[in-house]
Amino acid sequence: MSELDSALVFLKTGGSIVLVNWIISWGLEDLPWWHNMASKTRQILSLGFASLVGLLAYELSINPGLLETVEPFAKVLLAVGGSWYAQQLLHEKNPNRKQ
Repeated sequence: MSELDSALVFLKTGGSIVLVNWIISWGLEDLPWWHNMASKTRQILSLGFASLVGLLAYELSINPGLLETVEPFAKVLLAVGGSWYAQQLLHEKNPNRKQ
């Protein structure tokens, strides 16, 4: 199983909600307009985007032609995203980091 296949399985089996909520937490939590939305609206957007990501992952997994087209780009995004995340973790654990 390739990295992309593993990522698609993760996203299809509930990982999409983890990914979307991480993106929301990291990217939107500091923005005032996000907090000005009603809590229910934020929940619906989170579930909607997570469902969309899961359905797109499913569509990629059942459509080999589309998967072949997307795979080179997805591998680059997975590598960059994984490397960036690892760097963030290392930066957080650095004992010489200034608080």
